[in-house]
Amino acid sequence: MWNWTAKPSDCVFLDFETQSLVNIRKDGGRKYVHDPSTRISLTGLMHEDRRTMWVQPGTTPEGIKAPDGWELHLDKAPPNWLLNAISQGATLCAHNALEFDEPVWRKCIGIDAKWVDCMPFCRAAGLPGSLDKACQALFSRSKHQAYGLLNMLCTAKVSGGSVQYPMATVAAWNAFIANCCVDV
Repeated sequence: MWNWTAKPSDCVFLDFETQSLVNIRKDGGRKYVHDPSTRISLTGLMHEDRRTMWVQPGTTPEGIKAPDGWELHLDKAPPNWLLNAISQGATLCAHNALEFDEPVWRKCIGIDAKWVDCMPFCRAAGLPGSLDKACQALFSRSKHQAYGLLNMLCTAKVSGGSVQYPMATVAAWNAFIANCCVDV
């Protein structure tokens, strides 16, 4: 369900970071989301004064941490505060939610929720639709500091007939987590 009239105070802002064999730029969001290899690795969540980095177990090395001001939730299940917010009518908000975040949520989480996509609001305000370009226009900074890191940690490969997801170092994952927090 889409909620185009949600106030920011009623929203849980989120950003998914996922891993897949599919190249999202080449094959598009729908094919990417629905591919069996696609999985969530991180989800940045922000609601009122609460900031949580939700990490799926087994997707990162041990020892990762959330940036200052963020709590780390290492569990397959969503944080209880998120479930409570949804049950009390909160709307989930993401940039490009219509094409990416809501379908990822539906496939991987499967909990009914109301959604709003902030991309059309950027366009209506005369800003670029791309989150990166909107951030540059509004804040004079890119949303991601290292696209190579993003590609390295999101691109799965097939080895020995099975899907192999990138693990990398704790430092790489901590930098990736920090970028996800910026996106939220």
